[in-house]
Amino acid sequence: MSGESVSVPMAVASSRGVSWLAREAGRHRVVLTSHGRPAAVVDAVGRADAEMEALRTAVVPVLEWAATHLPADAPFDLSEVWARLGIERGA
Repeated sequence: MSGESVSVPMAVASSRGVSWLAREAGRHRVVLTSHGRPAAVVDAVGRADAEMEALRTAVVPVLEWAATHLPADAPFDLSEVWARLGIERGA
């Protein structure tokens, strides 16, 4: 699986079909465009899962820093941020 992406107009993807789109997504991330602008992304499950895990791993130190440096009366609840990201505190 490549980390590159390719832009494909939605009309082209539609005419080639879902099987073609799935094969392309296995090779590289497919950015579907509408009038030249990104509209959707189709990606391989393994690549998407790996990138999500990398993001979750990267955000933990940021949230730990925020927990110790933000004022107690911050306008948001960090525990809600942890929950919405699906990360257990201390993970």
